[in-house]
Amino acid sequence: MVWGDFRGGRNGTLAGSLLRYQKRFAGLVAGKRGLYHSDPLFAQFSMLKIGDLYRQQLRVHAWRFWNGQLPAGQAAMLSRTDSVHQYGTRSARTGMALTARDHRVVGYRVPSEWATLTEGQRGMRSLAAFKRGSRAGFLGEYGSFVCGVGNCGVCLSGGQSHT
Repeated sequence: MVWGDFRGGRNGTLAGSLLRYQKRFAGLVAGKRGLYHSDPLFAQFSMLKIGDLYRQQLRVHAWRFWNGQLPAGQAAMLSRTDSVHQYGTRSARTGMALTARDHRVVGYRVPSEWATLTEGQRGMRSLAAFKRGSRAGFLGEYGSFVCGVGNCGVCLSGGQSHT
């Protein structure tokens, strides 16, 4: 979780390389050759992309904090909104307060990712159910892939079917 942040140009070259390898692997498993859209393959094989694996770890960390399952040292880096103040702010809706302004630290990343979840996802009572639900959200995005490229060579060649 500490080293996985590829956003904002941090290790962007490495992130791109890892994602290309993941796409190639998905194509090999599916028996694809040439050009193909990889998102439907990620959904078919229930594989999370490298960036989403990182986000999943942030979400699990947030869920563990929210449910009191983090060690004290790790929990000290995060805080609930009601322990900071009693008035309504943007973070009051999610219940987890940003404890840092630096976008690279856990005190910023974990609450930001927690805010992307629905109330139903945040309210899951077991860690296993939370992980399944979070993962299903990522896979659902892959499965609902629609090519937005005009005159896409893959789509025009009939090599990929879309929903």
